[in-house]
Amino acid sequence: MTLPATFSRRRRQAAASTGADVYQYDDFPPKLRRQIVMILLDAIGGYHAGSQYTYLPRVAYDAIVAFCRKEQGVHVLTRGAGNDLSREFLTWIEEEDRIDDLLDGLEFALGIVDRWVRQNYANARAYVNSSPDDALAEFNARLAEAGVGYAYNEGEIMRVDSALIHKDAVVPVLKLLGQGRFATVDEEYRRAHEAYRHNDYETALTECAKAFESTLKVIAAEHGWAVQPNDTAQTLITVCVNNGLFATYLGQGFGSLRSMLESAIPTIRNKSAAHGAGTTPRVIPTHLATLQIHQTAVVIKFLVEASDAYVAPSGSLKAAASF
Repeated sequence: MTLPATFSRRRRQAAASTGADVYQYDDFPPKLRRQIVMILLDAIGGYHAGSQYTYLPRVAYDAIVAFCRKEQGVHVLTRGAGNDLSREFLTWIEEEDRIDDLLDGLEFALGIVDRWVRQNYANARAYVNSSPDDALAEFNARLAEAGVGYAYNEGEIMRVDSALIHKDAVVPVLKLLGQGRFATVDEEYRRAHEAYRHNDYETALTECAKAFESTLKVIAAEHGWAVQPNDTAQTLITVCVNNGLFATYLGQGFGSLRSMLESAIPTIRNKSAAHGAGTTPRVIPTHLATLQIHQTAVVIKFLVEASDAYVAPSGSLKAAASF
């Protein structure tokens, strides 16, 4: 979504010295919080919406508040809202200082918009001012403009380090993995993002490696290539190589590609997160976890697309079986 080209926005954009992404993750400015409240009101409606379908927003806010109360372990999120649960939740958005808790609540509320409001949109149109797609796109656009490095994609709020990489690598691979055949990979890669968002970089690296290996196993199973449950990443890659998953015309570049696949993701994981730390605490730097998250998305996307375009070499068992 493109935000309105207001005078102040044009001036800020013109004054920007570089095109670099500069995000922070520890503060939601008051202005942004108020904008999020307005986005949710436009997408869900008010608790006492003047419509014959009043129960729809009430059911939505009841579910959101019940979730947040239980997660926080409190009877009310904020005082003074009375029986208006939309006011209780929206006021909480403006006041909550714990960013992880705030993100949990926002993720659940946006999920309501994404799934439940979307499902009931024919009725919801009587009292909402924004479609689910427009609301979710505006949420991401407002966060990006405020320099807050999170975005809602495919049902989850994820940390964003580079808008370009997120748009061109992470989001596309989430859509690819949304196919049922990659359900295990999808779950592992999402766990990596969840750990990454909470600065648990060791778990993020481990889950990235699992997602990478699971992708190779799914592809091998789809094409009938013999692999074992405990095969290493290097063994799985060799199986893909020997069966011609990658085009032979890549020549020398293919050797580099194979080296990258064999070393990058598995090696980072093995060196940094796969074994006990012993007596020395292990510190995994943010930039290493960032590299792992992004390169895993790029590599998985490449593998899935290569598998979808795969044609068995003539003379292979699969090719012969097709006649």
